[in-house]
Amino acid sequence: MTLDSLFRKAESAGFLDGGSRFLQQRIRGALGTSDAGPMLRGSWLGHPVHPVLVSLPIGAWVGATVFDLALRDQVGARRLIALGLLATPPTLMTGWADWAERDTRQRRVGLIHAEANAIGITAMLASYLRRRHGTDARAVATSTAGLLAIGIGGALGGHLTYAMGAGVDGVREGPTSDSLLTRWDEESRNVMIVLGLILLLIGWLTGLTWLWTIGIILVVIGAVLWILGSTGRAVGGRRRWY
Repeated sequence: MTLDSLFRKAESAGFLDGGSRFLQQRIRGALGTSDAGPMLRGSWLGHPVHPVLVSLPIGAWVGATVFDLALRDQVGARRLIALGLLATPPTLMTGWADWAERDTRQRRVGLIHAEANAIGITAMLASYLRRRHGTDARAVATSTAGLLAIGIGGALGGHLTYAMGAGVDGVREGPTSDSLLTRWDEESRNVMIVLGLILLLIGWLTGLTWLWTIGIILVVIGAVLWILGSTGRAVGGRRRWY
């Protein structure tokens, strides 16, 4: 059985439809006509924000596994697991807001995607709690199993987006090169600064001074480019970077 055939089985899981409709109605009812729904779905960004937020817990938990198995740094691993757990609530909120707008087949895959992630998150939380008084083999095995479940959920999420087109229905066709550059500038204005702040946080949590140093460099460069761009001064042949 191929991976593609497993994805197709997830698409045809009709037994999920009853619960899917009930949950969809509840989420839509909770969001109502307020600005919360569009904000969670990324209207301010121009595309879904959930895939952006997903990178933080996944990155933190991959890092935790590396710290456990390769670096043997149990304190750093626990801190990275905690960072991933802190990033989980907004990631889940944006994911469910997106899911409520999907069609029937996409919601089926989305539910299985959410179930796999729920298993992974629960395992990470259990591992974190077990590490309070020291890290043992069971704690490491639990977080490693959690990462595996998150990986399965990520594969389903990738299929949902790239194979089924979830969340890409609002993409505009035929943009000019100038509009692409303008949109890139608008959407990425704070990327370098935010990335620097994330590295500063991870460096502080793990005690890795080189991450702290890179974070400071990115924040400083990002701030300089933002200031110069806002004043209209050309940098590297461009008047606007962020």
